[in-house]
Amino acid sequence: MVGPDDSLEGCDGWPTPVVAQHRKVVVALYDYDATEVGDMSLRKHDELEVLDDAQEHWWKMRNIETGLEGFAPSNYVREQGSNCLQQYDWYLGNARRPRAEDLLMKEEREGGFFVRNSSTNSGIYTLSVFSKQSRPQVKHYHIKKDQEGHYFLSHHIKCPTIPELIYRHQLNPAGLCTRLRPSLQGREAPTTAGLGHVIFAESLEVLVMALEALHEEAKPLGLEVSWLKTKVQVFGDLLDEAVQSVHACGEDI
Repeated sequence: MVGPDDSLEGCDGWPTPVVAQHRKVVVALYDYDATEVGDMSLRKHDELEVLDDAQEHWWKMRNIETGLEGFAPSNYVREQGSNCLQQYDWYLGNARRPRAEDLLMKEEREGGFFVRNSSTNSGIYTLSVFSKQSRPQVKHYHIKKDQEGHYFLSHHIKCPTIPELIYRHQLNPAGLCTRLRPSLQGREAPTTAGLGHVIFAESLEVLVMALEALHEEAKPLGLEVSWLKTKVQVFGDLLDEAVQSVHACGEDI
């Protein structure tokens, strides 16, 4: 008689262990409006499960709240994590000090701020804050980390993550020149690889075919198309195949 658990037994009669699959969950950093059949629109802060990330630039995802599935640009999302700064508008990444100062001085919002990667110390973050006290200016603070792994700007407030630290300083300046207030300027959405995952794939195929045709047509003229496996900027992102150079009689054209 077959029991309810017999289907889980291996050949030796022992239960076959069930291996839990890793579930990759990401959060949308920007809005994205689908342009092709099979694409999926995103709204900032959407939580999505990645179903297929085989393509570098376009991932198939499922919206956890709505259940909708489709392709969306991979550079519009970041893997969920307690200290993932990419999801916050106030994080400028590798923006240099003059860029942060320019944005904050133009807005002139008391307490307006950005967090960016330090340009002088790898792995260190810098807080840039605008204040009108004494005169309009942008002050810069290194976000420090103690031996226990807590982040702090002053010893009055220490937090396990940078987002928590920022939130606390929005309530209390605690040693800063002013209380933090989020900038009204959000980051610009990055460019996508083509207009959609289908168009991108078709455009890449057309480009490769055109280069192959050029190679064949160049032979009777004594020309040779040399290929290089590299990456070039096309459609605002990266393609994998590019023409390196064209040679005629041993000379570059």
